[in-house]
Amino acid sequence: MSFIHKYLKYKKKYLNLKNLVGGSSNTALLKQKYIIIPGSFSPLTNAHLEFIDAAVDYYLKLGYINIKVIIVPVPDTYNKPSTLLPLDGSPPHSDYLSEVFRNYIIEKGLKSLRLKYKDITFILSTIEQCNKPNLSNTGLVVEKMYTENIISRNKVDNVLFLGTDNVLKVPTWGDPKLMFTYSNLGIITREGESTSNDYATLVPYQIGDSLVAKYDFKLVSSGTISVYYPTTKEITLEKLKSDRGTIVAENMQTMPIISLKIEFSSSLLRKYVRQELNDNDTSELINAINKLKPIDHPFSPEDLYTNIKSYIRYLTPATYDELINEYNIK
Repeated sequence: MSFIHKYLKYKKKYLNLKNLVGGSSNTALLKQKYIIIPGSFSPLTNAHLEFIDAAVDYYLKLGYINIKVIIVPVPDTYNKPSTLLPLDGSPPHSDYLSEVFRNYIIEKGLKSLRLKYKDITFILSTIEQCNKPNLSNTGLVVEKMYTENIISRNKVDNVLFLGTDNVLKVPTWGDPKLMFTYSNLGIITREGESTSNDYATLVPYQIGDSLVAKYDFKLVSSGTISVYYPTTKEITLEKLKSDRGTIVAENMQTMPIISLKIEFSSSLLRKYVRQELNDNDTSELINAINKLKPIDHPFSPEDLYTNIKSYIRYLTPATYDELINEYNIK
């Protein structure tokens, strides 16, 4: 156990004892953090685990004593068509693997983090899966976690981490106010990632290691702005500003930023297993493997499929055979 982990372990014991004998409890309470990470995790990748590790390390260095990491995968009912069109022209693959399989791989991945951080709590929450389809947006999920005491009763203790692309879309979600009512937001940035999309531009400025943001909405030629899914659904720019922009402006807190140099998507992993990578996909995946795999020489396109069973472990806790069986690939 490293020095900082030993120090935090004994500091936690000291504060708990101090509380029992009548000392101040505020110090301990102010040093707790609930890290909420929603997503599909189809499947969980080592890039996901890298982020969780980085988030824990981020708050340990800030002196937080009680840290809980809560992974919240979406249910099967969230299933949507994949953009991965099979090479043989057959119908699109399902974009999400089964709940049972995804949860199994998440638990498998969390095992290594539990060994590394013995004093940190890692939880796989099935709250969204168990309440399908009643919880239809992230705000409702966070509210449900609050009412069931899965997260802290104190908003500032809770941080909901979203990728930059999703942070940009927060004002367009079903009820963004619920997220700001029960938690603050954190940002997961990816190497080389843009902070704008077709809907809104995030205008950031730095305060220390955090980011304060406001939203500027783009006016398209029709005077409307597309919101979330389906893309055909539209809302007037004025209504979007009045209903969503005010909520964001009034509630957006200083957001911690955790930047990842190693990043690849679950969809890229799925395409690799199905051997459906195009040239751009191949370059991205090779770049990820070269950063994740301890090798003496760079990984090349020629290496990619020579020993896929061996290389999969550098990308995900799932084995190649498990993925093949789940995809029903012959």
